[in-house]
Amino acid sequence: MLFFEEKYKIDQSKVIDFNGNFDQQNTCLISDKLASNLQFLNEKKRINIVSYTIELLSIYQRNSINIYRNNCKFLMAYNIEQICLYSSGIISELASKGFATALDEINESITDKQKLQQLYREKLGNFSIDDRSGLGLLGIARRIGNPLLYNFEDFEDNYSNFELIVIINI
Repeated sequence: MLFFEEKYKIDQSKVIDFNGNFDQQNTCLISDKLASNLQFLNEKKRINIVSYTIELLSIYQRNSINIYRNNCKFLMAYNIEQICLYSSGIISELASKGFATALDEINESITDKQKLQQLYREKLGNFSIDDRSGLGLLGIARRIGNPLLYNFEDFEDNYSNFELIVIINI
């Protein structure tokens, strides 16, 4: 959370702050709250932001360690220019290396739409069930056009706290 608070000083405008398990019930609860708090946006943009949120939460649900599933965090904050989606959870060190590689590859391609589209096609062509998270992150990055900000902090032996920030221009 410190990574987020240091990078974005918009804490006073936060709308949703959730701690717990990103299971299906809580994901629905968060999505409903998000949609109702973003009524000032047009319907298409609201639907897109809710879908990005569901994808983020599912990444943690698929990759977080069972005993730490209740340690997940989601925060949505906004100002007049952008909406910020913050998420964090405990994942294995091995998974964190995979995410770091995928996120670096995505962020290096973010300014070149053609390169990003090619990366997406490659991922789709080589899709495996284990690569759903990378494909989901790539899909979000393609649609928002901003880098995906991330941070890993050592948690315990072989585990990391994975923080991810998605910035959406309004």
